[in-house]
Amino acid sequence: MKSVTPSSRPLLYVLYAIVLTLILLYLRFPKEKFKIFCENQVEQLFTDSSCSITDIGYSFPAAIVFEKVKIGKTEGEQQSIVAVDQIKIHPGIKFWSTFKIGGKLYSGTLKASLIVDRAEKNYRLVDIVFNNLNLDEIVKDQGILNRKVTGNLGGSGNFQAQWATPIKGQGKAQIKISSGSLEFLQPVLSLTALRYDQISFDMSYTEQLDIGTGKLKGADINAEFEGNVNIMTSLLTSRVNMSGLLEPRREFLQTHPLEAKMVKQYAARYKRSALPFKLGGTVSNPTFRFSR
Repeated sequence: MKSVTPSSRPLLYVLYAIVLTLILLYLRFPKEKFKIFCENQVEQLFTDSSCSITDIGYSFPAAIVFEKVKIGKTEGEQQSIVAVDQIKIHPGIKFWSTFKIGGKLYSGTLKASLIVDRAEKNYRLVDIVFNNLNLDEIVKDQGILNRKVTGNLGGSGNFQAQWATPIKGQGKAQIKISSGSLEFLQPVLSLTALRYDQISFDMSYTEQLDIGTGKLKGADINAEFEGNVNIMTSLLTSRVNMSGLLEPRREFLQTHPLEAKMVKQYAARYKRSALPFKLGGTVSNPTFRFSR
């Protein structure tokens, strides 16, 4: 019989807790102790974090429901929070190794399947789908308060990791953000904010967040972009390294003659109508410049 290593125990304990809680909640066993136990296990999974769960309940026929879950983390003076209104977990076809997850968060929904491989000591989150997440609420909870970001976030993807390092894994996702705006820290072509109809891109995650060719369709400009984000301990201090092409819309140029003249000069310099740009700095304080 294979032994369980100390590093793999936290995730195993969470899985045991889910199954035991389902049984004991069904039998009307006092749930306060289980709530505290689950909070402690989440704090062990996410280093230097705090967790609070308002309530844990049972849903027929075999689901456990977590209400108002908050996971917080503080880095210096910055605090970030992930807030989930509800998480519902129930066993899949293979009772002990597959689980179905559904959630309500940031005014949207999330669903996924969790597959646990005890032989390989890893887990996979597959068929992840999230819809209509409020980007404004997410950004505020992540501590980005120096500018306003709005929109509806949706997408799909997958993620997998070892039990010993449950957060440091690898994953892929397709992202779409619609009907929003992004305030600039410094004006770009006199614009103080970027209004967009849709932003779409593919991304993958290992040691860093790699963003494949993405497209932005905006009210004033269209753009293509790609690059990466070097994930640090704090999301706010993560380094941004992106580049792309920006093309002002004809309607914008017609109503902004000074900017139209500037765009014409840039186009002559770079010998193309779409202007090359680079995005650097950090997530909390990005920098923008026109450059090859």
